[in-house]
Amino acid sequence: MPKHRLQPLFHRAQGPVVVMGRHRAMSAATPDLVTETVGAVHDAAPAVRRRLGPCTVPDVDRWQRLRAFGINRPAGPLRDAAIEAAALVWAHTPPRTERGDETAVRHLAACLYDEAVLYGVVDEERALTREKVDAWLGGQCPGSMWSRRTYRTDLYAAGRVLYPREYPAVQAPLAPRPRPVAPATTTAVAELYAATTHLPEPHRKQAVTILDMVTGAGLTSPQVKALCGGHVQGVDTPAGRVAVVAVPHRGQVIRRTPVLCTVRSARLLGRAERVGEGRMLPGASDRNAVNRVNGMLSQRGLPTIDVPALRHAWLLDLATHPHMTMTGFLAITGTTGVRAMGDLAEHLPAVDIDDLAARLMAEGPR
Repeated sequence: MPKHRLQPLFHRAQGPVVVMGRHRAMSAATPDLVTETVGAVHDAAPAVRRRLGPCTVPDVDRWQRLRAFGINRPAGPLRDAAIEAAALVWAHTPPRTERGDETAVRHLAACLYDEAVLYGVVDEERALTREKVDAWLGGQCPGSMWSRRTYRTDLYAAGRVLYPREYPAVQAPLAPRPRPVAPATTTAVAELYAATTHLPEPHRKQAVTILDMVTGAGLTSPQVKALCGGHVQGVDTPAGRVAVVAVPHRGQVIRRTPVLCTVRSARLLGRAERVGEGRMLPGASDRNAVNRVNGMLSQRGLPTIDVPALRHAWLLDLATHPHMTMTGFLAITGTTGVRAMGDLAEHLPAVDIDDLAARLMAEGPR
């Protein structure tokens, strides 16, 4: 080739250029061989340009917590890389409870590890395609059918971070609203407290603590399980010392509720003092404490604890308290939905409008 024909090539190049010719006897590489080689390299090593990284993590503290979880796989660099990749991906999903995050990261890390065994390198972008996730769920996913459903929910949520088109968001089905639960009667509450005396001592304490938290502070089942001793404080009143429960939800206190009963308050304060920052329920490792107690009550033919019915009874007691205002009711109960208020209306006593008007005007017009 003439020298002047090579000049433009050197001027356009950013660095040194090596010009090679091919001898006529050398055959060109076949397209099939090139395709196979490139594909193998792409599958074996992660892409150079990553979609996710430390700079894209929305909550660094949550990401650091996720990195501390482990999986039941042989120790080594591959397992460590699977946990790191799972934590990075899951840190980009909507927040869950600490328990929910831990379970999801374990599921995701196990999938990433199993997929990477063949290649020797963990690559979340390679492993979380819909095709590979479904293949893992159908083959290597452990557990029963119900366990696989949980795995699928977690893995699809993780895959949606990288491939939202392959994992469309789940649409909640339009279901008819369930009928409201009727509030428990005063007699039914008394029978429940009496039924606890037939249980073994550890379960009796558990049942009484549940009843005190629901009938005294209106806690729901998830709030009963999550309440810790540090959430219960005492305050002195003219009638005696009562407990004030700071009800937590996702790490924040959503309401502070006084227990308007000195007997229940004394038991709750004593329990809080004994457990310190631990969970209020005896046997804090039991995450299904209400179901466990109900199972033992049912085996003995005794009435079981219906938390929604007991909470509705507590709401009625507050709504009919002579010194309760609407402002105080909303602050104590955390009830903000108009529909929830309407469910109680049919159980409230009838109001004498003439008498109400006279009492409201006792201090003059407003």
